[in-house]
Amino acid sequence: MPRFRARTIDDITQVAREHGVPVIEVDPRGTTHSEEHSEVTRRYGVDKHTASAILVARRGLRKIKQVLK
Repeated sequence: MPRFRARTIDDITQVAREHGVPVIEVDPRGTTHSEEHSEVTRRYGVDKHTASAILVARRGLRKIKQVLK
């Protein structure tokens, strides 16, 4: 991961935690080149970046559900 990107993620994470916002890290790999990505793009009429963001958010929600069980 490029240094600038890693630093930005670290900064955002730190500020979120300082303000009491829980942070859940999710690996975004594989979201762009999947069948689910194409389905989200068609179903919601969004661009590829928004579709990827939706898929990453879904992964985060699944992760939360696993922790709460």
